[in-house]
Amino acid sequence: MGVESSPVEQVLAPQPTVAPYQARILPPEEWDRLPEEVRSAITPEGAAVIVVEAADGAIVARWVALNTIHLEGLYVDPDFRGNPVVARQLTTFMVDALRLLGVPQALTIIQDDRVRRMAATMGFVEVPGTIHHLTL
Repeated sequence: MGVESSPVEQVLAPQPTVAPYQARILPPEEWDRLPEEVRSAITPEGAAVIVVEAADGAIVARWVALNTIHLEGLYVDPDFRGNPVVARQLTTFMVDALRLLGVPQALTIIQDDRVRRMAATMGFVEVPGTIHHLTL
């Protein structure tokens, strides 16, 4: 009787070829095949790259899964909302803490225009598109 592979091993194994394409996880030693803007945003410890390759080995599609921090639960006492010193101290300390922890990037959802403008002055960049949630 053969040893059965785990569900994780089954997912990580190259998938059967659906001629002429094959999906697989691109190992870090092959990340030089990715554009620089992708390589510069990922690390082997915090990302997985799924590719679909044509029969000749060319990457025809890719999707990157990032281990990204989501900043949530921001609260400022109503009497101190709009106070730039409080906002800057909170943001500066959060950024310093994330850097100390080795976090390369973080996301947050901002719904208030005033907060959006303040965040822009502190280095936050609005990302185009919409956020979609997938429950696994």
